[in-house]
Amino acid sequence: VNQPSIPGMDEQLQYLFRSENQSWDERNAHLFMSHLLVPEVLLNPLIRDVRDFDWSFLYRLRDMFQVTISVIRIRLERKGLLYVDPDGKIHRSRAEYEGQARMV
Repeated sequence: VNQPSIPGMDEQLQYLFRSENQSWDERNAHLFMSHLLVPEVLLNPLIRDVRDFDWSFLYRLRDMFQVTISVIRIRLERKGLLYVDPDGKIHRSRAEYEGQARMV
């Protein structure tokens, strides 16, 4: 997929906003919506004590905030709380998905 380039934006920063499954514009629209429609002040109390996220919890959040599941996933990924691999499995982080051991 050929993603658009934004003049003046660092190449690494552009890479962060790219996705194999979504267009650049769609990904950024979800990112913007995640901050606008799922504010920290409302989200943080709901996730404070959650150690392992699962799809049922993510769908409950989606319903509470009345947004798409992509918005919830992106919001939590950007907060560093989870990573969803290409097969749809939820991990605590991208590093864990890539094989990095977790310290207990």
